[in-house]
Amino acid sequence: SHYLSTWFLVDLLGTLPFELMISAQVSSRKSLKLAKYFKIPKLLRISRVMKYVRNHQYVYDFSKVLILIFTLMHIGACAWVMLLDPCNEEKSNYAGADVCAQSNVYHIYAEALHISASMMLGVSNLHIIGKSGMLNLDFEGRHEDSTKVFLISTLFMMIGLFLIALLISEANVYVMGKMQGSAAFQRKTDRVNHEMEYYGVPDDLQRQVRAFYDYIWIHQKQYDDKIALLSDQQMSTDLQRKLALHLFKDVVSHISFFSEIDDLLLGEICMSLRTKVFLPGDMIFFKGDVGKELFIISKGVVEVLRDDLPMSKRRDAPKILLENGSFFGEIALVMEVRRTSSVQARTVCEVNILQQDAFDAILLDNPHFARRMNELVVARQLDSCMARSHQKGVDFQVSQSDMDLAILSMEK
Repeated sequence: SHYLSTWFLVDLLGTLPFELMISAQVSSRKSLKLAKYFKIPKLLRISRVMKYVRNHQYVYDFSKVLILIFTLMHIGACAWVMLLDPCNEEKSNYAGADVCAQSNVYHIYAEALHISASMMLGVSNLHIIGKSGMLNLDFEGRHEDSTKVFLISTLFMMIGLFLIALLISEANVYVMGKMQGSAAFQRKTDRVNHEMEYYGVPDDLQRQVRAFYDYIWIHQKQYDDKIALLSDQQMSTDLQRKLALHLFKDVVSHISFFSEIDDLLLGEICMSLRTKVFLPGDMIFFKGDVGKELFIISKGVVEVLRDDLPMSKRRDAPKILLENGSFFGEIALVMEVRRTSSVQARTVCEVNILQQDAFDAILLDNPHFARRMNELVVARQLDSCMARSHQKGVDFQVSQSDMDLAILSMEK
C-alpha cells in the first residue's frame, strides 16, 4: 500500500539502462561503474525476500529439492544428446535422417528430458535397450558408446534415488509440521482415553470428557489454560504485556474495578488471566464456597441459581442469566467471602479467571490501586447492606470517618 512512496523510485532507478545512456556520450569506464551503482539499492529488497523465506522454511526446502531435480533432469537430457550425437551423419544410427533440423529441436529436447527423468526415477530400462522415436538408442555396432551410456545411466539412477528420497523426506517434514498440533492433541486424547479405561470411569462421564476435548479441538484452543505466547520465558515482559492487552483488554476494561487504570497495570492483570471451558450443566461454583476468583465470561451463558432464596420462592423467582462480557465473583479478589449463590453453565462456556493470589501480587506492587480497590469493595458492600435494610424499613447513613475506618480494616 506504500509502494509508490517507498520502493517505487528505487526500482525505477534500478531499471533504467544508465550504462547505455552514458556509453553513447562518455567512454570512461569509471562513469559506467558509477551509473551501475544506481542498481545497488534494489538489492536491499533481497533481505525482505529472505525474511519471507525464513517464515516459510518448509516450502523453501521443498522447493530447493524440486529445483535441484529439474536441474539434474536438464543436465541429464543434455548429456544424452551429447553422448548420442544425433547430428553426426557419419553414424549409421542417424544416416539419412535430418534429426537436427530446426523444427525438431524441441522434440529432441523433450524426448531427451523424458529419457533423463525415466533414468533418474529408475522406472524403466527402455532408454538402454529399447527404441526411441528420434534418438535411436540401438547400440549394435557401437560398443564404445554403449559403455559410456551404461555408466552415465547408472550414475544418474543413484543420484535420482537419493533425490527422490530427499524429496519424500522434505514432503514428510512439511506435512508433519502442518499436522504437529493435531498429532500432539491426538497423543493427549489417547492418554486420556487410556486413563479413563484403566480407572473404570463410567460411560456417561467418559462421554462428557470426550465432548470437552472435542470442543477444544474444534475451536482450536490451547491444550492447557495458559496461552503459549504469554508463558514463553525468553520473551520480554513488555511484549507479553502488549499481547495480553490485545487478547483480553476488551474483556477486562469494562469491569468497574479496572475501568480507570492505565494500560501498564491493566496489562499485568491480563497476563494473570487463565481460561477454562465449562460444558452445559457444569457447576462453576457452589453456594458456600470460599471465593478466591473473579470470573469473566468470554463466550457462552451461565445462570445464577436462586439457592439463596427459600425453597418456596425459588420456583417463581426470575432467572438470572449472564452472557458474553459479564463478570461475577469480583468481591473475592480482595476479601475472602463465601459465595452467596451457585453458578451453573447453561451452554458451553469459555471463562477467563483471575486468581486471588495473582491479584494480591499486583496489589502489593501498586499500593494506590490497592486502596482504590478497597474503597470500591467497601462502597459496594455498604450499598448491599443499605438495600437490604431499606427493604426492612430501616434507613441509615454512614459518615466519611466510618468509611475510612472500614477501608483501613480492609487494608489490614
